[in-house]
Amino acid sequence: MSYSTEKSKALFDRAVRVMVEGGSSPSRGPANYGDYPLFIERGQGAHVFDADGNQYLDWMMAYGALPHGHAHPRIVDAVTQGAGSGALVAAATEIEIEVAELIQQMVPSAERVRFANTGTEATMAAIRLARGYTGRPKFLKFEGHYHGWYDDFLVNAHPHPVESLGHRRDPIKIPDSSGLNRRAVEDTIVAPWNDLAAVERVLQGRRQARAHLRLVAVADGLNQEVTQGTSLELELAEHVEHLASERLTGLLQLVQQLAIDIALARLFRDQIPQVAHLRLANTVDATKTLL
Repeated sequence: MSYSTEKSKALFDRAVRVMVEGGSSPSRGPANYGDYPLFIERGQGAHVFDADGNQYLDWMMAYGALPHGHAHPRIVDAVTQGAGSGALVAAATEIEIEVAELIQQMVPSAERVRFANTGTEATMAAIRLARGYTGRPKFLKFEGHYHGWYDDFLVNAHPHPVESLGHRRDPIKIPDSSGLNRRAVEDTIVAPWNDLAAVERVLQGRRQARAHLRLVAVADGLNQEVTQGTSLELELAEHVEHLASERLTGLLQLVQQLAIDIALARLFRDQIPQVAHLRLANTVDATKTLL
């Protein structure tokens, strides 16, 4: 049988008449999929099936949110039972406490837990907490790293042509949308990824301004950078001791030590969307944590 995606095309033609850009997120639209995206009808295990019946191996797994795959029988059963007792009560529930206690067992540094509906909301809360605690409005982020669509994070949040980025010593700030608050661009400091010397130059040059430091996994579409990052981590981890009780490696560990040495930045990290598994002990990667 020949491969066809005509039904996906027809669904997209229908979607653009009623939805902005034909979808609920640009990442699911033509920006990543060409003329039109695939419309997925169902998932089972490690596979998804589109509207035309084509089967695909799902490498994304909801950006790491589905370590058990699609429609796992035990999860389907739990969701069905939960829906039967009311899906949304807009009040406190015991299950929140149970999940928070489980997270504390999994993530030793999670002294308190606050749940959020989206990654964008979680990162908004994290930077507000950091600013409120330190009184410092500026923060540093890396080129090509996406933290949600909050104004402060939509600066150099997606891959851009190399010639548009400026010099590595002085990256050009590129807003990823019109309508951003001007202070969002002013308070965002940008540095190239995987360049410890560049981070040191930025932090040393900001002694008076003081800043927060924000770190996240390489964004979608930068597979080459992911490979380089992994190599760098393995190479550098041999030369750096673990800091405090956190098990940090590679560039992240060096950047935290740099922030401590310069004594002007607090480093906070967010959930890595690309992670496809959970570490059940001695991990800080699965939570938004302010150090």
